[in-house]
Amino acid sequence: MKGFLVFDTLNDVVFKQMDADLLKHITETSARNGLIAEEASEQGAHPSESIANDVLVQLFSPLVASHRVMKERMQNAYGCIYCKDQTLCIFTEFYDWTVLGINSEKEDSEAVCRKRLKVFVALIQRLFGPALQELKPHTVSGSPRSQLLARVMETYSMLRQEDQAFLFEALEQVVVNKDVASSCTKLLQEILEMLQGCSLKGEAVCHSFLLFNYRLVSSFSRRNSTLLSHGDMLLLFLILRSLHDVKHAVEDEKQKGPIHSLLVFFATALHSSIPHIVHLIRITDDILLVIVSEVSNKVLLADSLSSLLKQLHSIQEKPQDGRCRLTVDILENAITRLSDTSRRAELQKDEEICVSLITKKWAHLKMSGFVEYLSASDDAELATRSEEALLLLKKHVQTAFKELVLNPELSREAEPRPLLTTSLKLIQALTQGKLESYMGFLLVKASGGLCINSFSAQYPGLLHFVYINRTANRMLATSINSAELGAKVWRGWESAQRYCHEGSFTAMWADEDVHFSYTLWFENHAGKTVKPKCAVNPASLQQMTYPGVVSSSFYGQLMRYCFPDVSLDQLSCLEFMCVHANSVPASAILEQLQQLPLSLRDLCC
Repeated sequence: MKGFLVFDTLNDVVFKQMDADLLKHITETSARNGLIAEEASEQGAHPSESIANDVLVQLFSPLVASHRVMKERMQNAYGCIYCKDQTLCIFTEFYDWTVLGINSEKEDSEAVCRKRLKVFVALIQRLFGPALQELKPHTVSGSPRSQLLARVMETYSMLRQEDQAFLFEALEQVVVNKDVASSCTKLLQEILEMLQGCSLKGEAVCHSFLLFNYRLVSSFSRRNSTLLSHGDMLLLFLILRSLHDVKHAVEDEKQKGPIHSLLVFFATALHSSIPHIVHLIRITDDILLVIVSEVSNKVLLADSLSSLLKQLHSIQEKPQDGRCRLTVDILENAITRLSDTSRRAELQKDEEICVSLITKKWAHLKMSGFVEYLSASDDAELATRSEEALLLLKKHVQTAFKELVLNPELSREAEPRPLLTTSLKLIQALTQGKLESYMGFLLVKASGGLCINSFSAQYPGLLHFVYINRTANRMLATSINSAELGAKVWRGWESAQRYCHEGSFTAMWADEDVHFSYTLWFENHAGKTVKPKCAVNPASLQQMTYPGVVSSSFYGQLMRYCFPDVSLDQLSCLEFMCVHANSVPASAILEQLQQLPLSLRDLCC
């Protein structure tokens, strides 16, 4: 049982997604409380529009309103609520909107549910940027994107239970020889050069990926292009997986090799909510080519708006952190930067109005007593008119992002581009031709991952392992051949993450008839183990986000904590988990924990 509800500042439902079990549960609860007729609850539940928004508001608005009061007046918002019927409600905020994840305590732990909610929020950011109002179904561009958001989350929920890549949150690398790897890299480089020639002005082709059975065979990025974060890479592959599966279901077989383009917002080390166009080309049913282009002429404008909104939101959420005259100067510089960027962007007249409105609302905010508030003592409260002016300014910034960045790029995503379509079809044909000689070899390699039988002779009693290079976020894992072993691996990884979050970087434990072993360590470029520069305090680790890549930056935080004065480019963070039969002695397991990673190190980088 799982689902999500998004409430705006008026406590209206702007987005809902519920699986069949949750819909049935809510329908029955609504009927018991007299919110819907008894007959409606007996008609069966299907995850559609069966529950009206006003019914959901009546059910959940007391919780949401109470959460807001605790947050705004007590500065002690709810993290989660456990219900008597084992329903688990988890809260988070995203730019003043309340996002509620509804789960069953019987099915998933709080950590898993919270991670799922963070993935949901991350997807909202990637599909909408800060233009949250586009989530509302009555908006022109919001409805298709909202449907895509729901579809991607359904795909995530399924893959989180079935696919090791989304359990471990790392890209599964197909192991091939150097000649094949070199040929694939050269092909991807050639593809980027071909596509750059037909790209529109202000669009820079940056990255290309070759996937076999959704496993990464090769990737190539142009020089000086900004690398995608590990979390964005996983979210990109999740979105593509969702699109590809849907295209399989609805495309006519005559339309062989569908080509799909999608606008996505990625965050980089220097900028946030940067628009990218992703081209998905199906070479065969099992082979996907992915090309990512940055909309370079909108980078500064999108970043100026996103950064300004974040600064305003931070002042509203944590006024004690920004109570100084310097804050006004920072905001003034952000407004000036936005004005300068918009002038260079050659905006239309109606687009210029959006920017001028932001400037006017900023002037209104300063005159409302906001400057005096920032310079006052810590116990001073923000005047009502200043609070209203601040909210209005934030709303105008979000509207400007929608009008200047989101909507124009959505239009470009949908508009016919014959030259681009022709080029993508040529690329599709080129890829098929270049891969023909070793396509069968790669499909076999990518079909089921590593086979545990090839390790059994050298490592007796070994049932499964996963080796993850967190610095590159690539993984090698043996395939799982039984549902029973799969269930144990899923439980085992949840335990491993819990131990890691508590500061236990090496752990061994039993689960029924198998033994688990887990270790996390650091290496330099020479492959030598490096010990943390400071003692690891479990209490400090538990203040960090829960281990993960899509929903957090735990491993980056951990490396900065352990090596505060060392350049992280010189180090790698590695994880290794094994499953052994319970007949294997602990001494043999420890020996394998040392030997096996050495043989995998060069294959996963």
